[in-house]
Amino acid sequence: MQLKAVKILLGSALLSQGVFAELRLGDLHKQMQQVRIVTPNETCGATTALARPILDECDGCCGNNWWVELGVLYLHPKVAGTEYAYIVDSGTSSCDSSNCSPIRYVDFKWDWGIKVGLGYNFQHDGWDVGLYYKWYETGSSSTTSVHATTLQSVVPLKGFPTVGGPADVLANASKAHSRFKVKYSVIDLELGREFYISRRLSMHPHFGLKAGFFTLQQNSKYIGGDIGCNLYTVSDCSKYWGFGPMMGWDNNFHICKGFSLFANFAASLIYGQFKVHHRELFSIAGNPRPNICTNSHAFIPEIEMFFALQYDRYFWDDMQHFRVRFGFEAEYWFNINQMVKSETITTSGTGAVFQAVERYSFLRTDMSLHGLILEVRLDF
Repeated sequence: MQLKAVKILLGSALLSQGVFAELRLGDLHKQMQQVRIVTPNETCGATTALARPILDECDGCCGNNWWVELGVLYLHPKVAGTEYAYIVDSGTSSCDSSNCSPIRYVDFKWDWGIKVGLGYNFQHDGWDVGLYYKWYETGSSSTTSVHATTLQSVVPLKGFPTVGGPADVLANASKAHSRFKVKYSVIDLELGREFYISRRLSMHPHFGLKAGFFTLQQNSKYIGGDIGCNLYTVSDCSKYWGFGPMMGWDNNFHICKGFSLFANFAASLIYGQFKVHHRELFSIAGNPRPNICTNSHAFIPEIEMFFALQYDRYFWDDMQHFRVRFGFEAEYWFNINQMVKSETITTSGTGAVFQAVERYSFLRTDMSLHGLILEVRLDF
């Protein structure tokens, strides 16, 4: 009986060891399948671990692969080419270090914008696709003037106001006002894959298409001085839309307890159409002014970066995932402002009136935006 009991115990131990070994081999096989990859050249290698949120599926669900994103922007734009006037002393349009004040331009304040996104995580090889829309609009104005009892004058930098005498006589003002508006919206379609390259560092290279829509408007008004009680108005508008390839690289350094440091770098090159309109109006009868319209096509490069603190958390039995980012973003658009600019070539003159030749060209200046962004994402 004792020998039989020993055999039974020994058999049970061997059986349990065999079951344990079989389970262990199953786990090892599963792990090997996760890291093993067969390349298009039919060679074997190791795949990288996915870093994107991986959710548990519930019974009856169609797959927890979708995500939505909402962002709030607080940005400060800078646009080159908003100069509209300067002030000179001694009743002359000439400008040197002794009698010339700084050039007056339109400076923008901080304003709000929005960003929304919708995406899907593919099961095949861990790829993901995202569609983003960003909208921002702002406007600002500036006014400069001189007192009537002084010998100072406001020299217009927009248009070519002429009063009295020959048709090519440039006139100054005593007051100038300019308002600049920026309307900006961008659509991004991105395809990428997020994976770990070390225990704490993950990357997300992505590429796709970017479409941009821009409207830049500036209205400048001049009155007083040589212009008198008349009103001289210059309206400029530069519209652009285009699309082209983009590519970028996201980096996440995972700290602990769901916190990480996020950094993004991206660049794009879009091709599209400019529609530029320049119009001058003078309230003096019989003084016709230019009305210029032009269409052109151009490539516009763009670069951007985003640095943020990120927090991730799973909830609802790991079937949903929440992410929040807060940080600093900067964008730079090259040659996006192509408004018409007027140039005067002085030939002779006396007092506050100069003989000049009128000439028009295009600005081709840049625009930048920088500020704070708060993003919230839900995977479900």
